[in-house]
Amino acid sequence: MKKGIICFAVLLIFGFCLPTYPQVQEKQKDTKQLLERGVDLYRSGEYEEAIKVFTEVLKLSVDKNEIIRTHVYFAYTYFAMNKLDDAVIQAYEAIKLSPEMTLKEEEFPVDFIKFFDTARSQVVGTIFIESAPDKAKVWIDKKEYGLTPLKTQLLAQKYFLKVVKGGYSPHEETIEIRSDSITPIKIDLNKKRNWKSFALSSLIFGAITILVKSL
Repeated sequence: MKKGIICFAVLLIFGFCLPTYPQVQEKQKDTKQLLERGVDLYRSGEYEEAIKVFTEVLKLSVDKNEIIRTHVYFAYTYFAMNKLDDAVIQAYEAIKLSPEMTLKEEEFPVDFIKFFDTARSQVVGTIFIESAPDKAKVWIDKKEYGLTPLKTQLLAQKYFLKVVKGGYSPHEETIEIRSDSITPIKIDLNKKRNWKSFALSSLIFGAITILVKSL
């Protein structure tokens, strides 16, 4: 009875401490409005105020897409202020979260897009994976990426690659992606030997051995 009362008290405390789903939604709504406020400040030329707002969004937001967009606008603001080192740092933060992201010309000027793409080329590379047979499932660092042939962009670093297809032995290896380059990988998958084929081959080998000995 006493243990039951203690457990109920602990659950009650956690219930009061943990945010409810409506509270989380309200927080996300607030950070979204805050981000738009920062964008408006940038467009008005109030760069320092925009930076303060973007900093606050990054402290509060839990939404990945919102965080990425904030880093991009952060970089854009520093780019407009000609603080290119700071702009690169913010661009890298966005690229780390989404290596394949591209900026749209209807939202950003061409000179900033070129600046952003140059920054990305310094930390991102492309991998192209082919397998025989194809349509094998690709896992990179335990994350599923799709079926071969597969082409995707990744941060320049080492990864654990696993390629799997039914009826074939899985292929595993450590790969290294280099920035601003394409890493081609070709994999020949080996068919699995099930117990029936193993037993049959063993039986045939045994029969041949007996035949040879009888001669």
